Amino acid sequence: MAKFGYDGDKRCCLCAGAMETSEHLFFECTYSSLCVQLVSDKLGVCIYLMKHRFKSLLHKKVVGAAIVALAYYVWKARNYSLHNHTLMRPKIWLKSLVSELIYRCKAQLSLCARVRFESWMSNL
Repeated sequence: MAKFGYDGDKRCCLCAGAMETSEHLFFECTYSSLCVQLVSDKLGVCIYLMKHRFKSLLHKKVVGAAIVALAYYVWKARNYSLHNHTLMRPKIWLKSLVSELIYRCKAQLSLCARVRFESWMSNL
């Protein structure tokens, strides 16, 4: 934020434990680490390990979409915390993230892939 001329508190507003940098916010922050763990548990795969052997290309694409959604939600939580001086609880917005992920994936998939996707997502 200092790059953009922000003069306020430069500590991470999600964990208050370190200077806020993009590396800290998305990879080191305890709040975002908890979020990653919740999403990983929900999808049944460690999303930090992109070399992970996926069951299919569909599975890999869904995990990729989850990473993008996770980055968006962590940034959204950061802005919420900055402006409202309170944290969004990850377990609360996890349901919203999964719903949005399912909606976006369904819109992008062919009919055949959508059937396999719905079978996989029905277990979530």
